[in-house]
Parts: sequence; C-alpha cells; structure tokens
Amino acid sequence: MLWINIHLISWVLLVIAVILAFSFKDKLATIFMMITRVLYIPILLSGGFLAWYRIPRAPVSGIVKLLLGLAVIASLRLVSLVKVVKQGLSHFIGP
Repeated sequence: MLWINIHLISWVLLVIAVILAFSFKDKLATIFMMITRVLYIPILLSGGFLAWYRIPRAPVSGIVKLLLGLAVIASLRLVSLVKVVKQGLSHFIGP
C-alpha cells in the first residue's frame, strides 16, 4: 500500500509540475522542469517495486504497464526538450 501511495502522489505532483513548467517561461519554467526530473526518482523506484510484485502474478499486464510507464516518462522528457530547443539554448549554455 505504501508504494502505491508514493507512486500516485508522485504522478500527481509530476502532472502539476509539467503543467506549471509549460505555462511559465524562462527561469520559473526551468525550476519546474528540474522539479519534474526530481520526481522521476520516486516514480521509478515505486514503479519498480510495484512491478516486482506484479510481474510474477500477471507477467503480460505487468510488463505492459512497465513499458507504458517508461514510455510516458520518455515522452515527457522529449516534450520538455522540444520546449527548451524552441526557447533557445542560450540560457543553458551561458552568455
């Protein structure tokens, strides 16, 4: 039950941080993008523990859930990369 709570709370916080990262510009957007990166840690850890218990009981659905979770995280990273490229890399590289 603990891992489910950690997983769900982390996902809710991640959704809020992603929405805020895309609604702000420049410095605030960078801060919220960094918060999303930090939130990946509890999501991956709790998802790994949940998969550890799920895959032996139902291998197909456990593997599908694991792959879908990783695909969602990868797509969020790609979308944030597109936002950074559109803004320009000048504030990441420096003056």
